Formats: sequence, C-alpha cells, structure tokens
Amino acid sequence: MFDCVSLWLIESLYSKTADFIRELNDSLKKENFSLVVVLYPYAESFENIISRKRFEYLAKHTDYLNIMTYDYLQYAQTKE
Repeated sequence: MFDCVSLWLIESLYSKTADFIRELNDSLKKENFSLVVVLYPYAESFENIISRKRFEYLAKHTDYLNIMTYDYLQYAQTKE
C-alpha cells in the first residue's frame, strides 16, 4: 500500500510522482505483487487535489485505489 496523498498536493512533484507510481507498479507486477494507492476521492462538484485526468491515470497504473471516504464528507462541506 502506497499512501501518496501528500505528494499530489505539491504540483511541482506531480510528474515525478506519476512516473514513480507507474514504474513501481511495473516492478511489482513482475514479482506478482499488487499496488494499492491511497488518495482522496474524485468529485467534480468541488475543487479536488486529484483531477479527473490524474485519477484516471492512477486507475490505469495501479491494481487498487484505496479512497479515503472517511474524510470525503467533511472535505466536500468545506468547499461549499
């Protein structure tokens, strides 16, 4: 499990983080391991750390996404 939420907060690290996740996933697959990435939920109704494009990228380059829904309602309400 890879908790990378804080890395997505730093825009200048996005490209390096995305490349790292892709390479990590490729390496783990060779050893028959799975990659689970932890992140905030995607939503179009409020500004989000993870854009739709980034969410789709992660979905493509991981086995599972662990969405932190326990923070979702509180986060969504602060954006209204």
